[in-house]
Amino acid sequence: MEFDSTSLYLHKRGMHFFIVGLFILQLSLNLQAGAVEGVNGQRRDDGGVTLTGENCDLLKRQSLAFSLWKTNLQEKPGKTPTDCTCDSLRCYMEIDPIVPEFVAKYLSVDAGRWGPNCWNTALVAAKILPVLRFTPPEEMNFWMTSPLCQAVPEDETPAPGDIAAIRNSEQTEVHAYTFITDELSFTKNYLTTMAPYKLQSTPDIFAIFPVPFSCRHRSGNPSDCPSYIIYYRCTSFSQFILNQKIILPTRYSEIDPLVLEQEKRVSRIAFEWKLNPPLQKTAPLALKDAQQKIKAVQSEVILRANDKSTPEHERLLWNGLKFRIKGLLQTIDWVD
Repeated sequence: MEFDSTSLYLHKRGMHFFIVGLFILQLSLNLQAGAVEGVNGQRRDDGGVTLTGENCDLLKRQSLAFSLWKTNLQEKPGKTPTDCTCDSLRCYMEIDPIVPEFVAKYLSVDAGRWGPNCWNTALVAAKILPVLRFTPPEEMNFWMTSPLCQAVPEDETPAPGDIAAIRNSEQTEVHAYTFITDELSFTKNYLTTMAPYKLQSTPDIFAIFPVPFSCRHRSGNPSDCPSYIIYYRCTSFSQFILNQKIILPTRYSEIDPLVLEQEKRVSRIAFEWKLNPPLQKTAPLALKDAQQKIKAVQSEVILRANDKSTPEHERLLWNGLKFRIKGLLQTIDWVD
């Protein structure tokens, strides 16, 4: 959908009030459900990560899952923590050595501008996308149906690091998060500046995005579910390229770094906005420049992505780049 400047402003204002309303509803639901119960994770003042839960056995199960998740990402985990302390209300476990790098860096962080969202979070956590930004639902669906990801069968237990895609009865993408255990997940709920990256109790996620219990691990398009979850097990983009022994086309190798540079540029503006007042003054020109640089290659990328004569693995690369460009341009609209 294309917007002129006035329509875009009204669209963003409407989305602002709608999502703020949802955010307030989330807070209300958390309070009603007693969000302090169950398992949650918090960043400490020293930058480390602490899990809190009802008992130590519960937290030890989470720590084993974190270690497996980090291993599946091909990051070398440290020794799995076993120390657990309790007070009269909760138990606590520091899990710094086994937290995936992305989670360790962004847990409890919120962007200074609207844009980065749940689908992007799940794809970056799986190392399919390289940069935090806005990801449209079409991009999420593209990667879930690509050779990089396979749906987890209903009779198989999801593994730590699998992507949980919540969809409605019309097969529309609703939300996505990274599964860790039945008790805990990694998520970013909404694209607002009030929605940090969270290690959140999985039941609390269902309080925000309701899914009937019998629909929380399905396949295809179940007709008996108003909303449902399909779990996906994905290979990182770089690992997929290595596994398939794909040689990157010369032109792709020229355009991809240009897009990546602008993705990082726009993401930096979004995340440093609150902390860097001088950046706010230069941001409009920087965003316009990024937009121009991306639009200069967009038509070529779309043409190559849609060329039926292009080998299938090359079309995958070009289509991935096409969606990255689309998402980046939409990110600029949100950040600007």
